[in-house]
Amino acid sequence: MGLQTTADEETPLLSHIPDDTSHPPPTSRSNRPYKHIILLLCAVLVLTQCGEELSQSPQARISEAILCYQHYEVTDQSKILANRTSVSPGAIGGVAEEQCKIEAVQNQLSSLRGIQGFLDGGPSLLLALPFGWAADNYGRKPILSLGVLSFVLQAAWVQGVCWFWQSFDIRWVWASSLHGLMGGSSPVVSALLFVIVSDVVPEDKRSKVFLQLGGANLISAVCMPLLAAWLMEITPWIPAIAGTLMKACAVLLVLAMPETLGYRHQPDNDNTSLISNVEEEEEEEEEDTPKSTETSYSTTLRTSTAFLLTDWRIPALTTTFLLHLMVANSGALTTQYTSTRYALRLSRATQLLTLRFALLPLLSSFLSKPPLALSPPRRDLYMSRASMAAWSLGFTLFGLAPTIASASLGMGISALGSGSFFLIRSFLTPLVPGRNVAALYSVVSVVDTLGAMLGAPLLAFLFNRGLSVGVPGLPFLVLGAVCAGVAGLLCVVGVRKGEEERCVGNDCKDGHGHGHGRGVVMAGDA
Repeated sequence: MGLQTTADEETPLLSHIPDDTSHPPPTSRSNRPYKHIILLLCAVLVLTQCGEELSQSPQARISEAILCYQHYEVTDQSKILANRTSVSPGAIGGVAEEQCKIEAVQNQLSSLRGIQGFLDGGPSLLLALPFGWAADNYGRKPILSLGVLSFVLQAAWVQGVCWFWQSFDIRWVWASSLHGLMGGSSPVVSALLFVIVSDVVPEDKRSKVFLQLGGANLISAVCMPLLAAWLMEITPWIPAIAGTLMKACAVLLVLAMPETLGYRHQPDNDNTSLISNVEEEEEEEEEDTPKSTETSYSTTLRTSTAFLLTDWRIPALTTTFLLHLMVANSGALTTQYTSTRYALRLSRATQLLTLRFALLPLLSSFLSKPPLALSPPRRDLYMSRASMAAWSLGFTLFGLAPTIASASLGMGISALGSGSFFLIRSFLTPLVPGRNVAALYSVVSVVDTLGAMLGAPLLAFLFNRGLSVGVPGLPFLVLGAVCAGVAGLLCVVGVRKGEEERCVGNDCKDGHGHGHGRGVVMAGDA
């Protein structure tokens, strides 16, 4: 708004004298500082993921010890090394770990975790959109704080049930899924990370920031399994509780972050909302024409999701994200499978996970600056095909591997496919108008959640079935086949005429002229 240069008889003479010292001009959007927020965000991500990676295998060992002890109490008490009054919390030391690799115990363990994964997805699926609306209206910080705090409460509940296993049935750990009622669980927290970055970072720098967050996420995947394996040799309770404390520290850092809703003074064409808004013209029409609430909701939903049908590639590629969290959450099953098939202690099996993730920092660097003289969309498409093929081959070899050496080879090859959904997301984003990008991410989040809900019990069933028929690697063979199907779909998808011309450097514009930064990485993509 400019200053008035005229006055009349009723205008106070001093009302238009600007006070530059008390009211400095607002800072430009592009110049507003944001690095301290990104540093805090990286620290929150590292602490949360480190806590999860540090406690995942130890928690599996504790659950295995409880189920194993209870099994031999009924079937063969000669295997029990300590009675209930002297055994450690979580039944650790009650039965030799080598005796717990039998089919009966492993079936119970995989079923326990499979049902847990299904239940964890329920609150996320039901409440993702309401929490998104709340974040848009009441701020990102309160919802993010609740989400990270819910991770702490979930871990504390599970550990409490396992510590007092003689008083609680271990299936009470399933009640920890109610933590999603507090903050929408992982899908909402992941989406908020995207939105906070979009709130504070200029568009031309976002892809770099997303890659930095992806790199921060890799720290936990590379370092924590080794630390967890070492601490588990003492007792699994040390890394399990340490992981929960790290998540608690992440809550404190979230509380130290400023609110980012409206962080910049002037709006731009970016849609940083978790819920896509209806076009302004249609909103004006709705104001002029009164409609029932049901009709209004129907119109809003139809308009907000109409972009999904403008190009068959959008729903086709979005559907592939059913596989995303199914693979991303397979780390626990990988450890259990390796421990069971090769008769390894869980601490030793956990060390093999480091091989799976050790290549990821190099892979992330390669994906950020790939030595391919191709346009960004064609580069992303070709590399996503190769990455998905590597996943298919790696999982197949891992499922068939007769020895630890061959299993390590399969795991190493599968690591080369870890950027698959990062590349698919990067290719998919410019296909939609800029105002619908947030809606696209919301749809992807829902598909992710469905994949996690259906994938956890499915993989548990396949693992149990594989043990019963003598093919313990069955879930990984199925994953390999599904990845091969997705690779085939990516071979059908192509780059259309004119799409490459809209891409300059690492920035692409959709058909409506809106810019999109490329190289977006969500937590867990790697």
